[in-house]
Amino acid sequence: MVLLSRRHALAAGLGACAAKLNETQASARALIALPGDIFNTDAATITAVSTPSPVVAMTFDDGPHPRHTPRLLDMLRERGIRATFYLIGNRVVQYPEIARRIAEEGHEIGNHSWSHPFLDRMGASAVTREIDQTTDAIFQVTGRPPVTFRPP
Repeated sequence: MVLLSRRHALAAGLGACAAKLNETQASARALIALPGDIFNTDAATITAVSTPSPVVAMTFDDGPHPRHTPRLLDMLRERGIRATFYLIGNRVVQYPEIARRIAEEGHEIGNHSWSHPFLDRMGASAVTREIDQTTDAIFQVTGRPPVTFRPP
């Protein structure tokens, strides 16, 4: 079983800018256990996870949007579909009621940075701030922290 700390898991998702994150991981407590049957294309990218039946993961980025996200949530609810929404932190603060609705309707919420910048052009502390500020905003609005991160 592979165990990752929160910082390590987030840093792994940063792709090109992961090399810029020089924080020591050895002292971090492991929080996320990955299954043994994941498929990696490289050390930082999970491309598939074995499931007992065929499934499709639906994900939506860059929200919440004041008009499109509620319409999308209505469509998903009508069809009984759950999805993952990768939210931008400053939009969570701007539209908290929509972010709260996403969570209340049973969808997963992931972190998509605070302002959707080019992370590979930023230093480690700025990247960490983008991630942590968004995690805090999502937690404050929904009561639960995101457990996944998708780089912009």
